[in-house]
Amino acid sequence: MRLPGVERLELRPLPDTEVARLVRALPGAPLPEATVRRIVERAEGNAFYAEELVAATDAGADGMPSGLADVLLIRFEQLSDTAQQVLRTAAVAGRRVGHDLLRDAVALPEEELEAALREALGRQLLVPGDDGTYAFRHALAREAVYADLLPGERTRLHGAFARLLEAGERRPQTAAERAHHYRESRDPARALAASLEAADHAQLLGAPAEELRHLEGALDLWPVVEASARPAGADRVALTLRASAAAAHAGELHRAVSLTRSALDGLGQDADLELAARVRYTLAGNLLNVDSLRAAHTHSSEALALIPQEPPSATWVWAAATHVMTARQVGDTATAVRVARRALRVAGELGLADARADLLVSLAGLEGEGRRSEEGAHACGRPASSPGGRATRRWRCGRCSTWRSAASSRVIFRVPVLGGGGPRPRAPLGAALLAVREGDALPPAAGALHPGRLDEGPAGAAEEAGAVPPW
Repeated sequence: MRLPGVERLELRPLPDTEVARLVRALPGAPLPEATVRRIVERAEGNAFYAEELVAATDAGADGMPSGLADVLLIRFEQLSDTAQQVLRTAAVAGRRVGHDLLRDAVALPEEELEAALREALGRQLLVPGDDGTYAFRHALAREAVYADLLPGERTRLHGAFARLLEAGERRPQTAAERAHHYRESRDPARALAASLEAADHAQLLGAPAEELRHLEGALDLWPVVEASARPAGADRVALTLRASAAAAHAGELHRAVSLTRSALDGLGQDADLELAARVRYTLAGNLLNVDSLRAAHTHSSEALALIPQEPPSATWVWAAATHVMTARQVGDTATAVRVARRALRVAGELGLADARADLLVSLAGLEGEGRRSEEGAHACGRPASSPGGRATRRWRCGRCSTWRSAASSRVIFRVPVLGGGGPRPRAPLGAALLAVREGDALPPAAGALHPGRLDEGPAGAAEEAGAVPPW
């Protein structure tokens, strides 16, 4: 019953910047920035929660302070047994759960479930969503309820959710959830398979950070899964190599180097020569990204020596293309030009458009002085004496140089993948690079060759003299 003279005020959450300022202002030893960010994230704008989390930092960044857990569980413990059962089940699902999935997992009649949900909503422990879902009002409330579960109860419910999601229609979209539930239900074989499926889905969506997270989860599970239970065709070295590519795409360059070194360490004495070469030229490319030029040159030399030039192969072409880059960086221009020209011929014979584009760009950089001469102007596709020739010539060569920087990182269009000896294709970029070298018109997509917009861009947008992509 509310008194007539009392007005209820709904306090909005504090902005993250204010919570961070509060955390730093509290007495005690200064906290690392990573800890401050984690506290801000978990507090979700609640000053009291932030203070309690700071007070419990000795328990670990993700620990639940006992005093805070007691406060959060007060309203939970006032619920009926059925409502408590529903909230425990919802806590295992995560911060948010769909009505149908919760109904199937809790195995209650619809009327009892609705009554329990209404009770939880009334206590402001859950809030309804517009898409038939329910979410915990605060993430810490969900953490407290989850921590209150018995170990066997937690394992059983995780297994139930995994099986329900496995039987659903949207399997690719639920792969990450299934991987989590299988892992928590002590089913590493299914967790491994779901982690790889989640990585494939993240790659399809262009989410390299998520792909990396799932691949690293799969690598953690690999040793505890029997060889007979692992997905067919999966290989730890190739999986690690793919994780290094995802790390490079996500901008975690040193992590990419670490993962590729791990792949190199995992090669046995009887390792397939093509795989051994791929590991070494990928490591060389990743080392270039962190300016470890001599080490990159050493590994690219090893890669090139492992694969014979005859018969022609995509692996040799990419090893050669990488060696061209490393040789140029250590000042061995003569070797770089010789290998580039030879690899360019092989790439043309094999129809490797992206490799050919990469090599053409390398040669454009190596022969840059020649392209700025009268003869080079004609190679660029415009006579030096023509109107605008000088500006266009500078623009074309400048764009080659810019794209060369992107190509050398292997993040744009050259990354190794499972089951293949070559890179992941990026057709618009490859076509644009070929056009620039050969003096052809740029493709329509060339105006948007930067992350996230490979398939966009108005026709002719890149033709503006002096424009460079915002990499």
